[in-house]
Amino acid sequence: PQTSAPQKSVVVIGGTGRIGTAVATHLLQRDRTLKVAMAGRDAERGLAAVEEVTRESGQPCAWIPLDYRDLDACREAVALTTAVVHVAGPFTGPNKLAPLEAAIAEKVPIYVDVSDPIEYLDEAKAMSPEAEASGTAALLCAGAFPGFSNVLAMEAAAALGAPVEDLAFNYFTAGLGGSGTVNLDITNYGFGPPVARYVDGAPAKTEDYAGADLGEVEYFFPGGDGGLAAACWAWPFPEAATVAEELGISGTSRAGMGTRAEWRWVSIGPGVSR
Repeated sequence: PQTSAPQKSVVVIGGTGRIGTAVATHLLQRDRTLKVAMAGRDAERGLAAVEEVTRESGQPCAWIPLDYRDLDACREAVALTTAVVHVAGPFTGPNKLAPLEAAIAEKVPIYVDVSDPIEYLDEAKAMSPEAEASGTAALLCAGAFPGFSNVLAMEAAAALGAPVEDLAFNYFTAGLGGSGTVNLDITNYGFGPPVARYVDGAPAKTEDYAGADLGEVEYFFPGGDGGLAAACWAWPFPEAATVAEELGISGTSRAGMGTRAEWRWVSIGPGVSR
């Protein structure tokens, strides 16, 4: 007799946050046969997230309690699932790799995260042999920047058809969809250490770089009134190093962010600001 395929399922770690609920809603809207569980530490936020996603997607979903830094709890949460989507930043600190380790240990076919710290990426990539042996396809840095930005840079370089000398990522944001506080917190982790990028064709770590004034950038918006000019500030995004390495650039790379309302000062310690 013909048997039906097992139901596909996804666990969204960090599912109670703004990005997590957006991911869960998108998945359920694309595939109405999908089973989605959002995982997080706060039960009240979890129930609110379930209500929001169910309302927006028109499909049922679930919430499961999880401290994503607890490897055993992660393994229990992701066991037998089809995919894990990890959006609970900031991807630093003790046991930061627990969700990836759990996905590999439980032989989850697909793992995706929105990480960005260079140290996290290096440690995660070192687990490639274990992931391959378990049959886990792991995609790191799958957000907007880094993520889509990396793909766009590689496509642009391919279209040039010539070696790339300099590389600049100049981002602009007028809002973060309600996740501003979390994003600011995550970004601030990158202001202390030296920033990884390329200088004169070689990898470098630049001291006192994050938050530096990169000058004014002309931003263009297709379909709009043309664009605007805004101040751009150096930001600790990893693509200034990772894409530069992939392309083998001969010059200098940078990544920066312009904002509206204009961002100027962020306190990063007693008597210190950038």
